Amino acid sequence: MGLEDRDWLHEERAKKEAKTWKRPGRFMPPSASSSDNGGPIEGINRPVKQPTSPSYVHLQAQEILAARNSKSPPPRSLAVLLFMCLSVAVTALYLYF
Repeated sequence: MGLEDRDWLHEERAKKEAKTWKRPGRFMPPSASSSDNGGPIEGINRPVKQPTSPSYVHLQAQEILAARNSKSPPPRSLAVLLFMCLSVAVTALYLYF
């Protein structure tokens, strides 16, 4: 539960009990009727943040994850070669023992 949720619960409980409750130090924007100066509010002009390029380590991790996600099954020639080696080994064991 975050601070906003706790504040909301306290405020709802206070409404049910017909009391007022505000968190100490809570910022409340001034209401339109209580503004004494009435002038326009000036914004602060901040410089635009330039996007940074991702680091090499991040790109390398992306390449590794992409390779894991796009795995292809082993080639059929590998399966045939493995079968041939095993059959030769079994035949040799049968003939010599």
